[in-house]
Amino acid sequence: MKEYNHDLPYHDYKAFTDADNATAYTVGDDNVDAHGSQRKRFVSKSTLLIATGATTVRFNHSRNVLMTLIANVPYTFFSNVHTLIIGTIAAQATLYAYFEGVLPEDAGVPE
Repeated sequence: MKEYNHDLPYHDYKAFTDADNATAYTVGDDNVDAHGSQRKRFVSKSTLLIATGATTVRFNHSRNVLMTLIANVPYTFFSNVHTLIIGTIAAQATLYAYFEGVLPEDAGVPE
C-alpha cells in the first residue's frame, strides 16, 4: 500500500477538565487567543483525543451522535471537525485534544 504525505499545516491543542462540561470549543481558538504564529481557526482533518477518565463528546453540532471515550485510550478521528463539544468529563479527569488541519476553504466545508 502506498503511503501519502498529508499536508496539514495548521495545528492546535487544548486540555479540558470537568469544569468544561457542556461547552464547545472552536478548533484553532487557542492559537488565536494565545497570539500563536498561526492565529487562525481551521478545520481539523486529524483529531486525537485522550482522556484520563470517562468522557463524552460530539463533533460540529450539538445534535450529532454522542461518543463515549474510554479512559486512557487514544482516539484518532479523520474527519472534518471544526467544533468539539464536550458532553461530560469525569470528575478530576482531563481530556487532551490535538488538532491538525487546513483552512475551511481548503477543507471543502463552509466556515
